[in-house]
Amino acid sequence: MPQEISPNPMLLNTPSKNSRGLKGLTNGATEEFIDDRELAQRKAEAAAARRNQAAEWLRQMDHGAAEVLSTEPSEEHFCLSLRNGLILCNVLNKVNPGAIPKVVEIPIIDTEGAAQTAIQYFENMRNFLVAVARMKLLTFEVSDLEKGGSSGKVVDCILCLKGYYEWRQSGGAGVWKYGGTVRITLTSFPKGSPSSLIGSESADESLDESESSQFEELLEYLHLSSEVSLQESKVSTALTFLFDHLGIGLLQTYLTETNELDDFPMNSMVIDIVLRKAVKDLSSLLISQGNQLGIFLKNMLKGNCKPLLKHEFLLAISNYIDQRSGLVSNELSKFCICGNKGKDISYLADKTSVLDVQQKQLE
Repeated sequence: MPQEISPNPMLLNTPSKNSRGLKGLTNGATEEFIDDRELAQRKAEAAAARRNQAAEWLRQMDHGAAEVLSTEPSEEHFCLSLRNGLILCNVLNKVNPGAIPKVVEIPIIDTEGAAQTAIQYFENMRNFLVAVARMKLLTFEVSDLEKGGSSGKVVDCILCLKGYYEWRQSGGAGVWKYGGTVRITLTSFPKGSPSSLIGSESADESLDESESSQFEELLEYLHLSSEVSLQESKVSTALTFLFDHLGIGLLQTYLTETNELDDFPMNSMVIDIVLRKAVKDLSSLLISQGNQLGIFLKNMLKGNCKPLLKHEFLLAISNYIDQRSGLVSNELSKFCICGNKGKDISYLADKTSVLDVQQKQLE
């Protein structure tokens, strides 16, 4: 008689145990996914709340901001509204009057904009970031306002400025702290103190009361002088001209080298990227040129044996400009189209010829 084999209880129980185990793993993974999703949502809500707070304060501080910034802007709209630096400069001048002597009045644009606009908004943003850094407040990079940038740093900067302003409005007593990284007293910097951007040798120099007053008068003169405005207008036109050639030169180089390569398409994004690179290249060159020119002029002012008098210094820099004009005019002739006859234009891929020649002369 065949022997009856009793089922192994371990074998019978195993499938149910495995099912429970798999179910438990599935539930755990689902809960973890939900937790991650909830965490991301909470972070997004917190970021939006801080962005709305920053936008509301800007709207209160500046009439222009109230016109272009909504009370609850999206991240893209928030960055786009601030990209030209006009709102930020106006607000900073209310927080710290005279921090930015000249603000370029340009409208908010919906695209990357043309070359002249790119240079103008860079000037505003540069002046704002320099002034904020001089005040020892939180700052950010210009690229943080572009797509893919860290808009959170922009919000942090604005809220830090808001906190500082409210502290000053309440009397500025004691020490003001923000976020564990900013610590300021009223003696941290003199009002309207000059930037130490140009030349590191002046970074440690401090101004007494009389020097600070002279600095304020100088800023006021530069702001109101019609001759200064004329010079700035000429330079703006020249820079726009050079930027056009630099940007188009970069684009021409790209199109020429990738003409037969299907992996490198031509679309609007390419134009945006090329213009951003042109802005970055030209701005880096201008900053470097500013540092070198500052050192050169200070050394000239000191003289070989004794400091030059004002009329001697004026004569020296006039002679210097005359000598340089010949060199620069030769370089600029490459860009000219004279007598209605088009000439081949030499585009530069990395930097403009004029500024390159100036830099080499100072080295």
